[in-house]
Amino acid sequence: MSAEFFEAATPDCVADDFDGEIVAINMKSGIYYCVRELGAAIWRDLIAGHALTSIVESAKNLDVALDEPIRQLVIQLVREGLLRERAYAPAAIGALSFPSAWQAGGRSLEIENYDDMQDLVMADPIHDVDSEQGWPVRKPA
Repeated sequence: MSAEFFEAATPDCVADDFDGEIVAINMKSGIYYCVRELGAAIWRDLIAGHALTSIVESAKNLDVALDEPIRQLVIQLVREGLLRERAYAPAAIGALSFPSAWQAGGRSLEIENYDDMQDLVMADPIHDVDSEQGWPVRKPA
């Protein structure tokens, strides 16, 4: 991956940080994702405008060999439609959160995905309404 800077893939991705856990929804697929610990720190760092190489270098400074796992995480976040490459290099906001997440014991670089609410997410709140049943009501194809 040659890209250095990433952002949330809005409007197709909606994401928020809930007490250190990133919850993101791909609005096109209806699948939602949870990213915790180191993965969440990497997400926050990328969204804050830090370069991918600066995150990888911070791992090296901690004597942690995570170059490839970090890059694979970012590739997966892009593939799932949650992140996309930025067209420009933004000014980074704040310090990297990756080192403090590592020092706090965070080790997970996993992305958990869930499709149990896919039908609800994919329902059209404007058009999938029934006067008797309310929302959401999926209309027959």
